[in-house]
Amino acid sequence: MPIHPLRSLKVDHRPLHGVTELALALALALPQTHRLLLPDQLSKPASPWVTTVTVVVIALVLGVRLLVMPEFQDPPVKWIVIAGTGLLAGAAMWWMERERLSPAGGWLVDFAQGRLMPVRQTAKEAIAIEPNEYSLGCYATGGSSTATTFALELRHVRRGPVAQLSSVPLPGSGSTFEREREQLDLCVDLLAQRLRIRRSGEPLVKTGRRGAAS
Repeated sequence: MPIHPLRSLKVDHRPLHGVTELALALALALPQTHRLLLPDQLSKPASPWVTTVTVVVIALVLGVRLLVMPEFQDPPVKWIVIAGTGLLAGAAMWWMERERLSPAGGWLVDFAQGRLMPVRQTAKEAIAIEPNEYSLGCYATGGSSTATTFALELRHVRRGPVAQLSSVPLPGSGSTFEREREQLDLCVDLLAQRLRIRRSGEPLVKTGRRGAAS
């Protein structure tokens, strides 16, 4: 059954956003990371200041519209509106930050037990990994003018693809894109290594190219 994230989800890291954070969780904390939540989409969230400015502007506009009304211009009512506007902005920012840090849907990877358990995915079942039966692949699925999307896929030796573990959009171009693609390629290798399964399909970076630009 899918895991209820608020009751039983215990991981050894903060929520992951982007391939850089996944690489750090897998590589730098390799011996300590026993359970890893792989989100269904591994992408960077909006910058905190963008969210903050948006919420504050909305709250200020609402407050100003109320304060220009005659019935809200008396001192007691005016201060209530100002205080309410501040509380609204603060509460909205707290809620957004809480949502940003809360577990996303995806797969909980338990390296010790060799199991993958769905999180917030009611139609999917847990997968027990047999090292000789499964492999991990990663391939480009398309994208847009601003990002190329890759799929991280678990495959069975006889049944073929059994689960898409994560969708990974890589924005940018040139050296930035190449650097993040190298990091994603490394993440696939490390994840397969931790699960004790082989990697299938073509690598994202040609042999000898990884780390050449760094």
